Amino acid sequence: MKKRRSIIEINRYFGTALAGGIFYLVWVRIFSTNIISPIFWKGNVLFLILYLILYVIVCELYRGYDIGHRQLSEIIFANYLAILFTNFMIFIVSSLMARVIINVWVYVLMSLFQMFVILIWGYFANKIYFKIVGLRKLLFISNDPDTDENIRKKFLLNPAKFSAIDFIESECGVDKIIELSKEYDGVIIKNTDQEGNREVIRYCFEHDIRLYIYPDLSDLFIQNCEVIMAEDTPVLYLRNHRKDIRIAKRVLDIVIALIGIVLSFPLVLVFSILIVLEDGFPVIYSQKRIGMNGKLFKVYKLRSMIKNADEIGEARTLKEDTRITKIGKVIRDFRIDELPQLFNVLIGNMSIVGPRPERPELVEEYKKTLPEYDLRLKVKAGITGYAQVMGKYNTTPADKLRLDLIYIESYSIVTDFKIILLTVKAVLTKKSTEGFD
Repeated sequence: MKKRRSIIEINRYFGTALAGGIFYLVWVRIFSTNIISPIFWKGNVLFLILYLILYVIVCELYRGYDIGHRQLSEIIFANYLAILFTNFMIFIVSSLMARVIINVWVYVLMSLFQMFVILIWGYFANKIYFKIVGLRKLLFISNDPDTDENIRKKFLLNPAKFSAIDFIESECGVDKIIELSKEYDGVIIKNTDQEGNREVIRYCFEHDIRLYIYPDLSDLFIQNCEVIMAEDTPVLYLRNHRKDIRIAKRVLDIVIALIGIVLSFPLVLVFSILIVLEDGFPVIYSQKRIGMNGKLFKVYKLRSMIKNADEIGEARTLKEDTRITKIGKVIRDFRIDELPQLFNVLIGNMSIVGPRPERPELVEEYKKTLPEYDLRLKVKAGITGYAQVMGKYNTTPADKLRLDLIYIESYSIVTDFKIILLTVKAVLTKKSTEGFD
């Protein structure tokens, strides 16, 4: 077993070694001798270490090592982002050292070659992983298989990971479930029989069977509890959301908003002109949304739909929505329409990172089936959030609520930075902007 795990770990990180090796050869042959003042071997090794550290950080952030757990295209894409980011940073550093802008084409050609090598590595790494591990067969314990069919389909979206997922109703009894689970590689639990859950979880833990648990909202509340001691008794301590970082978070919001407004001004100006040319004024669209503690405010966007779109269609955006203009489709795909919300951040009724603000009528609709929906209002609404980078536009309200609560109960400045970086990937991924069916 240990030997097998070692092969899998080597397999995962071999792509990083290949990308780093290509960089090192180019660096030693071209940059360290011809462009920058000569650097000796210790300096070259330090640059290689810096390169690998940056590459691993970005790749871990975008889950580029999750072979066997994510689709191959996502693994390759994450490594491509790591290559582009790392090479850009090294280009900046080397240009500063040389006191001149280094020939960018060398970096471009190196990046393209690295991408080609990573593509080959990803294909064979994926093959080797499943040759060693094989496909998994899961048992899904459910109260209502018809309702949970959508969850089953999401698990099966990665056909290279699971060969089959079979339902069993929780009413069948714990003994039968445990006996049947021996024939499977993993168990999915989604039911309300807490006593039965404990029996199944204990059995899976004892016999090293993988567990996938669909959480209740109460499970999410305690996910980041601290374990404290009441004398010699361990107790879970839940201190709710982090009030102590609100000032730091506000300062970060103001700084990023100001930088974002300055950098995005030319882009906003160009698309504003295109919006006017296609569909006339107005350029900016405002709408009432619910913010922190239920307070109403106006959110600002570049207009991506025809005039009076709210009066002639659904409150939610549908797939192939005919109300979206040609320019609107472009700015929605790349989330350019959200840029005016940087002014909402400056005003103080939004944050850079937080749950997305919803329309009052939609909130009332969601609360009919999700009475806990107001819990999202414990923090400021955000331009981007955990639900946006981990989900899609058409992710169900219940799952978006779960993602938002995960953020609310664990947010920090570091978490915000991670979500901002993950937003870059989400913007470049088309499925993150799909409308509702």
